[in-house]
Amino acid sequence: MRFFFIVLSLVFCCGCFADELKIVMTEFPPYVTNNPNKPGTAVEIVKYAVTRSGVSASFLSLPWIRAYHIAQTEKNIAIIPIARTPERENIFSWIGLVGPYKVYFFKLANRKDVIINSLSDAKKYRVGSNKGSSRANWLKAQGFKTVLTPSSDLEILMLFKERFELVLYPESVLYYRLNQENLSPLEVEKVLYVDSISREGLYLACNKKTDKEIVEKLSEVFATEDMKKNYYRITNKYDMSN
Repeated sequence: MRFFFIVLSLVFCCGCFADELKIVMTEFPPYVTNNPNKPGTAVEIVKYAVTRSGVSASFLSLPWIRAYHIAQTEKNIAIIPIARTPERENIFSWIGLVGPYKVYFFKLANRKDVIINSLSDAKKYRVGSNKGSSRANWLKAQGFKTVLTPSSDLEILMLFKERFELVLYPESVLYYRLNQENLSPLEVEKVLYVDSISREGLYLACNKKTDKEIVEKLSEVFATEDMKKNYYRITNKYDMSN
């Protein structure tokens, strides 16, 4: 597992705000990576917004379950990247997009016996998913047979070990993971797009108890045309423009 427990301190405007915003995140390439030279779309977009807003902020990398718990329970905490779902809508203050999110069912290309043309077909098979993720929650709500993993990278490795027949996974993340593990993208097959998970994209979200001024300043920056142009510039750099 590739959890990188580091703090990236980014204090841009000392004294502008009484409290610092702590932004928790989990490695989830290409949104958050462990490469300081190319830290991910979410990190780059949020760094830019923080700079423009004058908010003092620090970034902390944690496992997903811990990051999500802290973001729900502690004041002046933000989280990236997080899927905006109906279940989470009233838990957080939603600030802005940090990347597109296209989620598909994937199978091993050599599993010709696994035939998927609809969600009903997919329900015949076991599906791997990261515990606590929006994907795992959606699968459970839809009545799928799930095998939960402690981290998102293990979903891919366990698919190749045939611990389950399918994964429900973001397309861009899957190809990054395959490259990390020296696996060929030709070994997996994209079988079904899930619009209900994908349509909102991934966000920067703040705990509801975060200082109002911090939320307002960041929201104002994300609403500008300049920020929208920067969003597309960064996602294009990571080949995530579609």
